[in-house]
Order: sequence, then C-alpha cells, then structure tokens
Amino acid sequence: MVARKSLQRVLGLVFLAAGCLAPIQSVADATITVDWGQVKRKVDPLSFGINLSRGHLPNTTGNPGYVKGISYAVKKGDGSSSLVRLHSNGLARSWSSNGSWNAEQIKQALTPLVKAGLVLQICIDAGLNSQSTIVTPSAAADLVRIINIESKLDVKYWEVPNEKREITAAAYRDIARAMKAVDPTIQVGGPGWFWMDLPFLTSFARDAQADLDFISFHNYAVGGERDKPDQDVYDSIQKLGDRVRELRSKIDQVSPDRRIPIQWNEYNITWFWESPTSRDPRVRTNKGAVVDALFMVAAVDNGADISNVWNECEDTFGFMTCNGDLYLPAHVFHLFNQYMHGSQVEALSSNPGNVVVMAVKSDAGYSAVLINRSPSNHKASFKNSGGILPETWLRHQIWEDGYTQPGPPRIQDLEAGIVLPAHSVTVLTTVPVIASLPFIQAGQRERIDPPINLLMGGGFYYGSDRAWRNLNWIIDLQGRKIVPTK
Repeated sequence: MVARKSLQRVLGLVFLAAGCLAPIQSVADATITVDWGQVKRKVDPLSFGINLSRGHLPNTTGNPGYVKGISYAVKKGDGSSSLVRLHSNGLARSWSSNGSWNAEQIKQALTPLVKAGLVLQICIDAGLNSQSTIVTPSAAADLVRIINIESKLDVKYWEVPNEKREITAAAYRDIARAMKAVDPTIQVGGPGWFWMDLPFLTSFARDAQADLDFISFHNYAVGGERDKPDQDVYDSIQKLGDRVRELRSKIDQVSPDRRIPIQWNEYNITWFWESPTSRDPRVRTNKGAVVDALFMVAAVDNGADISNVWNECEDTFGFMTCNGDLYLPAHVFHLFNQYMHGSQVEALSSNPGNVVVMAVKSDAGYSAVLINRSPSNHKASFKNSGGILPETWLRHQIWEDGYTQPGPPRIQDLEAGIVLPAHSVTVLTTVPVIASLPFIQAGQRERIDPPINLLMGGGFYYGSDRAWRNLNWIIDLQGRKIVPTK
C-alpha cells in the first residue's frame, strides 16, 4: 500500500510538471480571458512592498543574510525596489535616549539598507518619551535632519504616526510641515490607521490633504481571530478589496484635483501576535503564499497604490528568518516584483471563487499570475486577445511541494489548459531576468557557490528533494545542462 501511494505521488508530480495531467485528484476548469490591449491602470512602481520589524536595529541590518533576504523579496529586474516600510512599536524609543535621537545608532541601522538600494519609508510610530504619545513636530524634524541632511541617507518616504487614536489632521499637518521645512524633497503621509475605517480616513484626507502625500491604513484578513478555515481567510481578503474600492472613491471625492495615493501598509492573515505559539502555521507555507498574492492583487485591482505585508522576520509573521533563510511566501514577493510591474490589463476568470487572475504588460514582455485559492487542482485555459503573443512562456509555481519551475509552456499549452495545484500561485511570463540563484530554505544551509547566472525564467531545474533543496542541475532554454558547485 505504501509503495503504491508513493508511485502514485511520483507519477502525479511528473504529470503536473509536464502541465498536461494532474496528480491523482479531481481537476475543475477555469477559463482565463485576457485582453492584452485593454489597459486598466499602471501598477505603482512601489507596489508589492514589505514591512521591516527589525530594520531599525543595527545588529540585524548588519547581518548580510538579512539584507540579502529582503533584497530578494523586493528587488525588481532593473535593480530598483518596492516600498520597504520600517516600523516597530517602540522604534522611536529604541532610536533615542533622554529625549534625544541617537544619531550614530540610526545611521548604523539604516546604512546597510540604503546601500542595498532599498526604497525606505520610516514610520515615526510615537513620541520619544512615551509610546502612547505622538511625535512632536520638532522631534520629527530633527530625525529628518539626522538621516537626510547630516547622514545623507536620502530617505524619501515618511509616515506619522502608527495606530494612534490621538492623531488629528491638524496635528499631522504641523508635523509634516516641520519635516518638509528641513527637507522639502520628502513625501509624508499617514495616519497608519488601525483598520480601513472609511469615515475617519475620508475626513482625515479631506482635512489634511494640503500636506498629505499619501494616506495609510492596516487591515488583516480575519482581524485578531485565529484558526479560521482557509476559504474564510481567502473570502475576507476579496471582501476587503471591495472596501478598498469604496475608499478609493471617497478619497477621490474629497480630493478631486489631486490623486492621493493609498497605502495598505499592514496585512496578513491575523494580527494576533501574543507569543510564538500563536503563529498561524499557514504564514510560512504555500497557503501563506496564496494569502499574500490575494492581498497584492486585491490592492491593485481596487485602487490601493501600495501594499506592505507584515512582516519580514518576526517569529509570528515573517516570510524569512532574521538570517535571511526564506520560507515559501518570500518567493511570491520576488515573483511579483520581478514580473508583475507595468500596466495592468483586463483579465477575467470564469471561476473567480477558485482561480484569481491578474495580468500585466511592460516593455519587457507579458506576465500573468494565477492564484488557485481552492483545495482542489484546477485546469486553467487561456483566451487571449489584444496582441501578438510570444510562442514560449516561462512558468513559476509555488505550491505544496515548494517553489518550482515546470517546463516552459507554449502558447498552445496555455490555450489548451495547464494545471494549477491546490492552494498555489503560478506566474506565467515572457520576461527573462538575469539573476543569480538566491534560493535558501529555512533550516537548510546549502548554498550555491559561486552563484550561477542564467535566465531565471528560462528553463526548469531539478532537485533531489522537493524543488530547490539539494539542487542537482539546471537546464536553460538552449538545452544546456548546468551543474552548480556545492
């Protein structure tokens, strides 16, 4: 019996990699209709960002593995990055003593991140002397002076405060004006509100708009609840997307002459964090990857300009360890930042309750993400219009067995249908990216040394144990076999 089940699993994986048959499970259909000529909106270059809960600590940012893991998640093909928000409850207190900023500590913490080319946004969460207060205008201005004028770190994006009921539009404007008096080139936004409270955020935007470069809020899929079923979590994200659309409309009404960007700059399954034992186990798995992908698509689809997951390496939430060892969801951010920037085009799924789609085009090529948010495999068939598409596409897949690159499908294969595994994220693209192999599995210390440069989307690779663990060899598009040095 065990041998038979093992054989079935092996055969199922082979068929799945070929894109023609599914593992021994039922397959339902979804038709994906894409009009590559119908542009809906431009994806903000800072979209698909992250939060750093440890990015203010020199002993963390001084770890090359930490910076490498962050860079892998947020860097795009051109070397730029999505938005990296620095926030921690207690950031202001940890950067200060006796009511004054510690300039050397701040510079030491930020320099490795700036040198890595990360686009930073600093959230001044509270006052210097008390976590329950809002930073004063003079203290906020002093921090801008230390970071941008004295240390020359040129941090462009700033946020005030984080989840403080005491904030008012008038108080916010005083702080923002004081900060911009020191460096007029910066952008300042807020209020980092607790949840998507439409009446409060709308009134805040109306009253603060003269000094408001963006408006920000937080919303988690199921709030502080725990152990919600997968489908409830997925459904909640899509309902939050509808709420974002309503917020976008209200903000546009109070600011008709200037579009105020919206930042959904904290999200995850739940905000519950009391102890490591409270971790939702899905955060580190393919289901966590589905959650993150659904959030990012919901944000773009409904008018939020930027989204930031909470967070990078806290034990309860992180997509990696603080040494830079990656969990599966890290690859979702990598793939979105590599391939899903550009102009979003019209893309529809005939079965959106199970398969969610987003498609973009850019000067570099065409890309689509297919999110199977169901517990069953689905066969997705494409109907394309609006352009002459390349013959061969590249496929990246995050699913139960890890992050893999099944053989490149042809356009005919996409039209006939490819299998999307249960609880999976599949990215199809014609965009080649030259990059080294940065894959690290948490708990696995193997490294590819030296790194191998190849077309990351340009073929498929095999490992002896679940995708990229113990990598044996790679085949690129030219059929060349590359054996890494271990």
